[in-house]
Amino acid sequence: KAPLIVAEEAFRRANGLISEIDRTIRERSASAFLKLGVSPLTPNVWGSTISDIKKYIGQVKSEAVKSFNNPSSKVIRSNNLPGILFFAILGLLLIFPATKWVSQNMSVVTGRSDAIIKKIKYLAFSFCVFILPILGVCLLIRSVEMLDIFDYRGDALTQAIMVVSIAVIGAYWLAHNLFKETGLTRELLGIDSGRLFVAYSVTILMGIVLGLYWLVNDLEQVAGLTETSIAVLEFPLILIGSYGLITFAQRVKLYRARLTSEKKITPISDKISSLILALTMTAGILGPITAVIGYSNIGAKLVFATILTLAVLFSLFIIFTLIAYLSSEVIIKSQNKNNQDKASKGGLFRVFLAFILACLAIPLLALIWGARVVDIQDVWLSLKDGVVLGDTRISISDFITFVIIFSIGYTLTRLLQSALRLSVLPNTKIDSGAQNALVTGVGYIGIFFSALIAITSMGLDLSSLAIVAGALSVGIGFGLQAIVSNFLSGIILLVERPI
Repeated sequence: KAPLIVAEEAFRRANGLISEIDRTIRERSASAFLKLGVSPLTPNVWGSTISDIKKYIGQVKSEAVKSFNNPSSKVIRSNNLPGILFFAILGLLLIFPATKWVSQNMSVVTGRSDAIIKKIKYLAFSFCVFILPILGVCLLIRSVEMLDIFDYRGDALTQAIMVVSIAVIGAYWLAHNLFKETGLTRELLGIDSGRLFVAYSVTILMGIVLGLYWLVNDLEQVAGLTETSIAVLEFPLILIGSYGLITFAQRVKLYRARLTSEKKITPISDKISSLILALTMTAGILGPITAVIGYSNIGAKLVFATILTLAVLFSLFIIFTLIAYLSSEVIIKSQNKNNQDKASKGGLFRVFLAFILACLAIPLLALIWGARVVDIQDVWLSLKDGVVLGDTRISISDFITFVIIFSIGYTLTRLLQSALRLSVLPNTKIDSGAQNALVTGVGYIGIFFSALIAITSMGLDLSSLAIVAGALSVGIGFGLQAIVSNFLSGIILLVERPI
């Protein structure tokens, strides 16, 4: 046991050192975040900020002139000329004509028939609106790199421009899906046509402001900008971002009022819209105030973290809508003889999809609001360790395995039921009542075995559930008699059909 004791002691010491380092990093980060600086409205600091910008522009210009006149760089540019022209032309084509063509075809698809192939095209076109321009910007930056006219300062600028492009193109994708006249999610949100242009413009504006904020922060080290210069450069961006947030909050308020008057608001939509309204209005008001006082880091975090939060939430909403939109059409196509309402189709799949997207949103939102990647990794490791139930340890991977296997079993059961209902049983002499009874029985059996296999795959010993089963039987005997009796009576009616 001596080596084990030594190893445990070494682990405790290492863990203590890591915790101490982590605490020191957190304290320094909090101190820098809460630091009171000079107000960006102080005229004395404007001159130094302009000087820092001019200095950086001059350094990039001198790098470019030096590299342009360098004989070896001229040879490289001459050899790379075909590639430079190819990447530049292809990048411009992807940014402008290709994106415009995709946008126009999205409008055409929404106006056509409800065939499944049209839904697949709409889904593909929607993502291409974001992917094609990003690829075009990457190709343009690659062509600039092949010119070999920049040193590390110019290269940092081109990489920062790529980040700005992602923010602007992402905002365009959000605005195109949310606030375009033919956008699918616009129909679900029920936004009036007269307010689409304002919402569209505000979304693009917030994307541009967010991209410029990232640009300033990315160039902080390379350009040698001081904390005061950063605060001065960020302040107009904070003001514009706050304007966008307040405008958005007003739109959300009008939207809630209209839904309430039409009695279409649900408890979930009411809570979500109330939370978004409170967050955007608070950030839009407090952001500029804290920045004016001198807490520029707090003001920037309030405004731009809120903008990123809205971007993540609405991006996931669009993805959920597009996938659910396609899946509902597939289910309706496969169950066209069932007289259920369209909104109820694929309900379990939509709940499962919403759960997956919510799980993806949690770490993203945590990173946006100040969590570190190490914190996310620690949480993930804790989830992987799992919890102990008796002699079995259940981790997050076991839970995911359970969900996947049960979902596969549930899907196969529904497919088997659909095949029996639509293809097999109609070709037999069994009457409709017996057919429905058989399909229902297959559903019960399939779901039961799906749950059984999924639980077994987790490594959970079913014999350990004997006590739970005994307690459940006692509960059935006392409190659940009526429910079990009705359930068994329904099965008897389906099988024997006495009436």
